[in-house]
Amino acid sequence: MARGFRGFRRFIYIYFEPFRLKALYNFINLDKIEFLDLTFYGYQREKL
Repeated sequence: MARGFRGFRRFIYIYFEPFRLKALYNFINLDKIEFLDLTFYGYQREKL
């Protein structure tokens, strides 16, 4: 059970990592929001 839960946590972490990086990047560089959105959505689509 613990092993499965750890795998699930890892999946959640990997899935939400781009959103966290996106928020951080938006905070640092507000000019590039649109470019970053396109980049991350394309990356997620290719990953899936």
